[in-house]
Amino acid sequence: MKNYQFFSKIYDEVMGTEYQDFYEKILYRLFKNAPIEDKVILELGCGTGEIIKRLSKNNKTFGIDISSEMIKVAQKKDKETKYIVMDMRDFKLPYLYDIIFCAFDSINHIPNISEWEKVFQNSKKHLNDNGILIFDFNTIEKFSAINNKTLIKNGKDFYASISTKSNKNKCIWDVSIFEKEKENKYRLYKEKIVEYSFPIDDVVEKVKKVFGNAKIIKQSKGRVFVLAKK
Repeated sequence: MKNYQFFSKIYDEVMGTEYQDFYEKILYRLFKNAPIEDKVILELGCGTGEIIKRLSKNNKTFGIDISSEMIKVAQKKDKETKYIVMDMRDFKLPYLYDIIFCAFDSINHIPNISEWEKVFQNSKKHLNDNGILIFDFNTIEKFSAINNKTLIKNGKDFYASISTKSNKNKCIWDVSIFEKEKENKYRLYKEKIVEYSFPIDDVVEKVKKVFGNAKIIKQSKGRVFVLAKK
């Protein structure tokens, strides 16, 4: 099954909102705890739109994702944001942004670091002067820590099992979702999600190469947050 074809429907319930809350606080602190208002904002790899929708009331907001299924979910719950199916490596939009962010290890889906650099280059082209790029990624150490782990989630009409297998800079999530159709009868959906990571110093150097600057603003539990300014 194509990635997120069914998983998109239960993604928010499985993953929860703790991370989205955390990311919103990071953005808030970047602006010295002042309200984020009257900005033009783009989220790369927006998924179901759970983060960008929190900014859509007082800003002009956009979200892109390569998964049409994720975009469909985002569009249903957020009518203010303009959602578009696009690849973050080569997106072209007729706007310049004050903030571009790529959250929840979305960039880890890109398989080589030269293509990560394309994301940075493309983001810079779409930023206003003094605009910022912020993104996070799972580290190689994180992959090692979650190797051979399994997450079980029971929902109202589904049961999900997500198992991880990692090797060096690659991690595979095998997702099995049992959707309830009738009493004691379930339909099985299987999806495979693959992520890649690279040494932290190498990633930071790629950002510096493009922007001339890069700053690690937070590092926690195998996840690194990087900020660059045009």
